Amino acid sequence: MIPGQRWLALLALLASAHAFLATAGQPVAAAPAPTELGAAVNNLFAQKIKLYLGSLPKQQQQLLQGLSPPQLADRLRPTLKFLYEDSYIDATQYAFVVPELGDLFIGEASMLFGNISYVRSHSNELSFEQALRLLLATLRSFDPTRFTTLLTAYPICRRAVTAFLLEHFLTSGNFSDSEGQLVLDISTRLFELHRQAAQTKRIVEFFHVSKSGGTSFCQLGRLNGCKTEGFGWRQNCLITYFRDHPRWTMPGALPALAAAHPGMREPWCARFGRQYSFKWHCKARRQHMTKNRFNIYANELVMHDQLNGSWRGVHPCREFLNVVIFREPAERVVSHMQNIIKEYVTHYNASTFFKYFDRDRPEQWRALAVPVMDNYVVRSLLGGKVFNLPGGAVNATHLLAAKLVSLQFEVLLSLSSPQQDHTRELTRDIFGLGLGWPVDLRHLHARPTAARPRFADPVMVAVRQATTYDTQLYDFALVLQGLDAIVFGAAHDLAGAGGGGGGGGGVEEAVAAAGGEGGERRQDRAIAEGAEGQAGRGEGGQEPEDDEDEEEDEPGASGGGAGSSASNGTFPGGTKRKRPRRTCGYVGQFRRAAAAAKAAAKAQADAAAPPPPEAWLAQLAAPLTLQLADGRELVVPLRLEALGDREVGGGGRWYNGTFFTNGTEAVARAVEDARAAAVAEAEVLREERNAEVQARNAVREKRARAWGPVRGKLGARGGAGRSGAEAGAEAGTGTGAEAGAAGAGGARRGLL
Repeated sequence: MIPGQRWLALLALLASAHAFLATAGQPVAAAPAPTELGAAVNNLFAQKIKLYLGSLPKQQQQLLQGLSPPQLADRLRPTLKFLYEDSYIDATQYAFVVPELGDLFIGEASMLFGNISYVRSHSNELSFEQALRLLLATLRSFDPTRFTTLLTAYPICRRAVTAFLLEHFLTSGNFSDSEGQLVLDISTRLFELHRQAAQTKRIVEFFHVSKSGGTSFCQLGRLNGCKTEGFGWRQNCLITYFRDHPRWTMPGALPALAAAHPGMREPWCARFGRQYSFKWHCKARRQHMTKNRFNIYANELVMHDQLNGSWRGVHPCREFLNVVIFREPAERVVSHMQNIIKEYVTHYNASTFFKYFDRDRPEQWRALAVPVMDNYVVRSLLGGKVFNLPGGAVNATHLLAAKLVSLQFEVLLSLSSPQQDHTRELTRDIFGLGLGWPVDLRHLHARPTAARPRFADPVMVAVRQATTYDTQLYDFALVLQGLDAIVFGAAHDLAGAGGGGGGGGGVEEAVAAAGGEGGERRQDRAIAEGAEGQAGRGEGGQEPEDDEDEEEDEPGASGGGAGSSASNGTFPGGTKRKRPRRTCGYVGQFRRAAAAAKAAAKAQADAAAPPPPEAWLAQLAAPLTLQLADGRELVVPLRLEALGDREVGGGGRWYNGTFFTNGTEAVARAVEDARAAAVAEAEVLREERNAEVQARNAVREKRARAWGPVRGKLGARGGAGRSGAEAGAEAGTGTGAEAGAAGAGGARRGLL
């Protein structure tokens, strides 16, 4: 990790640059009104903000309804500031292990966060367009291929930049056309980094928080052509050897019930408190998945402890494309409690179980389901040590760590009703573009959950108390989801970046094959038919567990009255329809296709490269202009010979024999030293010039004092000569004329 002193020194250095930047700052003219491009970018931002507000719980929607953009910015500012500034500082201060901010990517992360801090602290000197150009140049200097073949998607950096853009949009208004183009270029670059990383990782790890749509996600993996050990509801994308099954309840929490059934084992979920095994760490998991040619699996236990023995070192495996789904905490806990009742009633029987357990008593729930009744999501994200803490032990530091862990998931979604408009579009942005899946939650039909017992008011009060930190984490995840939707939507919808398919075919082709009328029902049937040939029905045709809220359409289930030509895989004209091929999105794309896409993206980036940051540097290094004593100006240029190439070290620079991983820090130091040297040089030159001017003035004064009397006498004689000449001319006599001529000659000599 970077020492905290280095980050604080960087901030202090950037703040000290204000003095010399003031000389280069020029008043920025008002930006012209945006036309088509600027309006398109502004509309997209406004649309995604609306989707974010629609994803909030109803109570929060009512509180935020009618707020102006600046007021909304004030509400979101703590979260946005955490993303583009505090997350970096907190990770260093609390010694959290965050690979994206660690030794491998220290130069890139510190450079980006330093530049964001730089442009924010000097917003009066740098226009927003200049700030965007600097950030774009920084992102284009990222080159993860020089470290490892398993690329990083930079999810923390992506959300930091997008948070900075969103804050400016809310506080300063619409983007201009030039700013809109730069926003699109930044979004495209972030999206390409994400997609390239997914293509090299080639395996999806789904962190399945219990009762948060995990069964639906597993079935979506099947429909999109992914491969795993099993898609049946019992297997549910889990890998047997990894032993990632959940642990919900405390064994022995109901001794009277156990005494009534001597020798009978407790339900499978009663394993809370067992020591978490470190056998299947990240590298071993990838080896097992690669050996068996699987490209997706689920983990429903806890985040990996990474063999370091401390919960501060827990983080997602960088070997996988990491996915997580969040659900509104109170709803999730209620569903979780209902499922626990179902498991115990199934294991024993209803009359026996409820004889020894009162579901309307909060203290019994706290004794039985310790993690469920104390911020289950935060516990799960921080590994086995935090998960096994006693009830009430989770604190604000754990919440901070959980936020940093959530930031490291490349793909993140909150679970809501798939029939809501905001959910349908968000799942398109997150799953369709984040994973490259042509089939997502929009194509699943919600089904009503079977009626289940309601809990008494004291239990519901305990539920709300049990989700204090989970609720804050959920609100944080909603912001991350909105930021990802902005990046993916802008890159795909406006900049034309590819996505939403895994190696050919997609939803659009399936819908086109379905043809004509029928709306979403035809679309759903076409999708289901297209996926049936690739994945089948799972293990033995088993249905998903009945406690989830969603399930996928079965082939032909919603097409009811469709003609036979469509049902047998041919068009009405008799031509056989080619079913779209699905290969699990980005992770299933062939290496050859991925390499070709990467080469095309690099060629496009090189063809449309932005102006180098040296133009920005030239503005900072404007020459000094000093005023001399005689009113003339003295111009002294700044010399930056000791500043190295900006491409060294992935955007870092050498300066004066020292390598700075943050190029901005090297530039600031070089310009500061050059300006100090130029000021000293200018003062010496000004003193020399002023001394020369004073010496010349002294010589002139001395000459004037010495020759003044002589010139006065010669001038007087010259005046007498002119008088004689005038008198001779009037008399007209020769003697007078000669005397006048002689007097005129004397006058000329006196003037000379």
